[in-house]
Amino acid sequence: MKLIQRLLAHAFIALLLLTPLSNIAQSESYEPGELLIQVDHGHSPSSILAALRTVDGNTTMLRNAKLISNTMRVWLYKFDDQAVDHQKMLEAVRNHPHVINAQFNHNMVTERITLPNDPNIGQQWHHVNAGGGGGLADADIDSDEAWDITTGGVTALGDTIVVCILEGGGGDLSHPDLQSNAWINYGEIPGDNIDNDNNGYVDDYLGWNVNSNDDNIGTGGHGTQVAGMIGAKGDNTLGVVGANWNVKMMMVAGNSTNEASVLAAYDYPLTMRRLYNNSNGAEGAYVVVTNASWGIDGGQPANAPLWCAMYDTLGVYGVLNCGATANQNWDIDQTGDLPTGCPSDYMVSVTATNNSDVRTFSGYGILSIDVGAPGEDVYTTSSNGNYGATSGTSFASPLTAGIIGLMYSVPCPSFMALAKADPQMGADIIRQALFDGVDPVSNLANETVYGGRVNSYNSLMEMMNNCDTNSCIAPYTLSVSGLTDTSTTLNWNALPVSTSFNVQYRPVGSPTWTTDTTSNLWYNINGLMPCTLYEFMVQAECDTTTSAFSDQFVFQTDGCCEAPTGIAVANITDNSANISWNSVLAAISYNLRVKPTASPTWTDYNGITNNPFPLTGLTACTEYEVQIATVCDTGTTAYTNSITFTTTGCGACIDNNYCASASQDASEEWIGNVSVGTINNTSGTDGGYGDYTGLSTDLERNGNYTISMTPDYAGQAWDEYFMVWIDYNQDGDFDDAGENIYDAGGVNTATVTGNFTVPGNALLGSTRMRVGMQFDDPLAPCDDNFQYGEVEDYCVNIILETGVEESDEQLKFNLFPNPAGDLVTLMFDQVPDKNTTLVVFNALGDEVMNTALTHQQTTLSTTHLAPGVYVLQVQANGKIATQNKLVIQR
Repeated sequence: MKLIQRLLAHAFIALLLLTPLSNIAQSESYEPGELLIQVDHGHSPSSILAALRTVDGNTTMLRNAKLISNTMRVWLYKFDDQAVDHQKMLEAVRNHPHVINAQFNHNMVTERITLPNDPNIGQQWHHVNAGGGGGLADADIDSDEAWDITTGGVTALGDTIVVCILEGGGGDLSHPDLQSNAWINYGEIPGDNIDNDNNGYVDDYLGWNVNSNDDNIGTGGHGTQVAGMIGAKGDNTLGVVGANWNVKMMMVAGNSTNEASVLAAYDYPLTMRRLYNNSNGAEGAYVVVTNASWGIDGGQPANAPLWCAMYDTLGVYGVLNCGATANQNWDIDQTGDLPTGCPSDYMVSVTATNNSDVRTFSGYGILSIDVGAPGEDVYTTSSNGNYGATSGTSFASPLTAGIIGLMYSVPCPSFMALAKADPQMGADIIRQALFDGVDPVSNLANETVYGGRVNSYNSLMEMMNNCDTNSCIAPYTLSVSGLTDTSTTLNWNALPVSTSFNVQYRPVGSPTWTTDTTSNLWYNINGLMPCTLYEFMVQAECDTTTSAFSDQFVFQTDGCCEAPTGIAVANITDNSANISWNSVLAAISYNLRVKPTASPTWTDYNGITNNPFPLTGLTACTEYEVQIATVCDTGTTAYTNSITFTTTGCGACIDNNYCASASQDASEEWIGNVSVGTINNTSGTDGGYGDYTGLSTDLERNGNYTISMTPDYAGQAWDEYFMVWIDYNQDGDFDDAGENIYDAGGVNTATVTGNFTVPGNALLGSTRMRVGMQFDDPLAPCDDNFQYGEVEDYCVNIILETGVEESDEQLKFNLFPNPAGDLVTLMFDQVPDKNTTLVVFNALGDEVMNTALTHQQTTLSTTHLAPGVYVLQVQANGKIATQNKLVIQR
C-alpha cells in the first residue's frame, strides 16, 4: 500500500509537470553540491581531496561519490555547497594539476517530443510517398530505393550492427514489431548476479539501467516510438517498418535525472564497442551509432565540457551519435542546446521536417544543426503493442540514426575492412556519406550546416560509388613495435588481395627515402639514429593494380633524454612506500623529490640508480606527492607532474576497504541529521550515499551512548527504517556479532533515538560507523542498490574506558601468518617485561586464552579456537600495553 501511495504521488507530480507554464527560463540547472571531474591518467580519484579540503578558507567536505565513466576517468564528487560557492569550487577544482576538466552536474534533461496533432495519420510518408501529391514525393528519405541495396542487419564482413537507444524511461522492445530486433547480451547469464562477460556490468542481459544498475530497461512509450523509427521489423506482415528491416537495438535507460546519469548512459555503449574492437568481435557489441531524443533547452556546451567530450571519445572508437534538437523555433547558434550544440564531429544534430520538407516547430542553426529529417506526423510503434502518429525532433533523430545503421550494412567489403582496422576512420566515412547524400531543401539552406534533409538512398549510393571495386586500397592502421634507439618494426593492415607492399621511410625533413619491398604486413629496420623523428608510408601491389601510398606515420626512436613515464607507488605502509617508473634508455641516473601535499618544501633524492626506489621516514596517514627527473649525459630533464599517494595509519575507518552501500534514489528522502558523542551532522541529500568519515567522535570501551537520527524530505514525509553498524573488531565489515548497534524495529517519519554499549573487547583506534535509512523496510549494511533512502559513513575512535590505565610499557607486535591456521607467531619490538600476559578475546568479548609472555618471539597453538576474528590484548603489570587483531581460517 505504501508503494502504491508513492506511485500515486509521482503520478500527481507528473500531471503538474504537464501543466503549461509561461515565461520558462532558459537558464541551466544543476545538482547542488555536485561536480563532474575528469582525473588525469596516473592519479587516483582521491588524489585531489587533500588539496581541496578548504577553498577560500571554508571547509569543502569534498568527497568522491561515484565512478561515472571508467574510459574517460570521470567521477561524480560532492561538496558542502552551503560552505563554498559553486563557481569558486569549480574554479578551484579546475586549477588542480590532476584535473583534466570539471563541470557542474546539470539536470533538467527532458525528452524532445511534441504531442501529435493529427491522431488519424496512419501512413509512413517519411519512408516513401505512397499517396502522392501535396509535396510528399520530395519530402521522404527514399527508403524503398535504399532497401533495394540493403535492408540492414550485418556488415559486409558479418558483424551484427547495433544501434544504441538512450532513453530515460527505456522502451518496450517486447513490442511484436520490435522484439526480433532487440539486442541481447548473450555473453551474460541473466539473474546470476555475476559479471559473466567481465565488462564491468552485472547481469546486463537486456541492456542497462544506469539508475537501478541492472538490465531493467523499462517500457517507456517515448522510447518505444523511437525504436520503431530505427528498427521496426520489416517484411514480417506486422504494422510498420523502421529505417532498417533488420538491426539490433540496444536499450540504455535511466539517463533522465542529471548529467552524471547522461555520461553513465553513454559509457555503456562506449564500453561495449571498446570490447568489440579490442577482442576483434569476440566480446562486446558492434555499436555504430547512439540516439538521444532528449536534452536541455538552452543548455550551454561551454558549461558541459565532459558531456560534449564524450562524443569525441565515442568517435575514436567508431561510434557516431544522433541528437534531437529543441522542439522550439529557436536559433540554436544563439540560444544554445545540449547535446545538439556540442561542437564534436561525432554529434549529428538533427531538426524535424514535415511532409512538405518544411521545418516548423523545431530548432535550427547554420553552425549547430547539421541536417533535417522527417519528424512531424510520422507513424511508428507505440505502447502496448500499438501504433500511432507522433511529432517531434525525437523521431527525426532516430530516423537518422537508423539510416547510419543501414549504411554500415552496405555491401562493400573494402569499406568494412578499413572500418574494422580503423574504427574512427570508418565513422568519418559514414558521417561524410550521410551529409553528402542530403537532399538540398530551400527551407533548410540557411538554417542547417548541410542545407537539407537526410536521404537514405542517396547516402547508400555515396558509399557504393566510393566502394573500391578492385579492392586495391592503400594499407591502413600503420604503427611501430619493438622500438629501440636504433631499430623498430613497421606494421600495417591491408586487404587480402594485396600481394606485396612497397615500403619507404626517412628521417623527417630528409629529401631522400629508403625503399624496399616485402610480402609481409611488417618490415624490420635497423641502423636508425637515436632520438630521431622518422616517417614511413606503404603502398599495396595487387594482381592488376597498385594502390596509392598510405598516409605518413611518424615515430621517434628511443634514446632521448626525457622525463620518465609510468610512475607507480606500491607497498605503501605507515612510514614507507616503493616508487617505480619506466626506465629511460638515455638515463645515467634519476632525481626524485617528495613532499607532503600540504607542504611547500621538497625532500630531494639525487643520483638514484635503483628502480624501484624505497621511500622511508614518511608520516602515517599523510598524502604525499612525488616527482622524478632524468639525468643524462646532455643534462637533466624537468620534473614530471606529481603522482600522489597516502600512507596508511589513518586507522581502520580510512585504511580498510569497506563495502559500498547506497540507494538508487535519495531525491525525496534522505538522512537529515546524525548525532552521537560530539558528532552532530546536519546534511542534505547526498544522492544515496554520504561520506562523512572526516567527522569523528571518541567512544570509550564499555561506555554507554545515545545515538539519534532524523530523516528529511523534499516534500511528503515517508516511513523510514533506520539501522546503524560499528566495525568494532576493525576487520573491514559489519558482519560480526554485536556490530549492528541499532535497529529501529519499525518505521518512523521523525527522529529516532537508541542506546548502545561499546564492548570491552572493541579494538582501540579509529573505525567505521555506518548509518542506514531505507523506505519502509530494514536494510543490509552492504546493499548498494536499494530503491529509496540513504546511507552515511562516519569514523568513531574507540578509546580506553575511564578508570582503565594504559601501561607505560608501549609494546608493539606483529602476527604471522595472519590469517592463521593452527599456529600463530607473535614478534615483539622488544623483550616483554616479566609481568606481561597475553589475553585473547573472541568476537563476543569472551576471554578464550590467557598466557604469560617472556620471549620476544612466541608461537601459540590455536587449534582449540574456532575460525573467526579475535582480539589479542597484551597487559603489562595489569595495564593494557597494546592489542592486535587475529583472523583464524581453516
